[in-house]
Amino acid sequence: AIHAPTTDHLYVAGSSPSKRGIMRIDLATSSVISFIEAHNDTINDVRCFNRNRNLVMSASDDGLFCLWDVLGGQEIKSFKPGDHGQLTRSSGWLGSLDVSDTDTLLAVGGGPKLALFDIRHTEAPLIVMSEASDFFPNKIRFHDSDVVAGGSGLQGCLYRFGIDGSIIGRAMKCSSQV
Repeated sequence: AIHAPTTDHLYVAGSSPSKRGIMRIDLATSSVISFIEAHNDTINDVRCFNRNRNLVMSASDDGLFCLWDVLGGQEIKSFKPGDHGQLTRSSGWLGSLDVSDTDTLLAVGGGPKLALFDIRHTEAPLIVMSEASDFFPNKIRFHDSDVVAGGSGLQGCLYRFGIDGSIIGRAMKCSSQV
């Protein structure tokens, strides 16, 4: 997973059998500025906050979303969406996440449902987007004040949801996935 929030540096999440972590790389020198060992399984997505670039969220096959302080090199908080009834997963896989422009909402994908969490209070989701019952979200991003999600499903592979959980649009009826 790669996220380039500025033209100065980028974040790369990587996994090998012996080491998993998040690197902050200086693009001018191609040097690693910092490395945080993270998660117990493959890291699938990494996103930094829009207003505080030193905070990074990561999603992993271990079922956890983690919030990291990349300057301090430590985990601030972690939570497991699968612990919430509507978001229970048969495996721990979490494929995608995104942070809203205001750094207050976290969109979570890679399970049976797409969900929104208030980053400050992750005990329970604010909204579980369940109107698309056959849709399995693989990749998600905030777009303006909505959430765009790509994945697999019988009725569509690309959805646009309002932050209230309603379906605003659906596209690409297909047999594969986004």
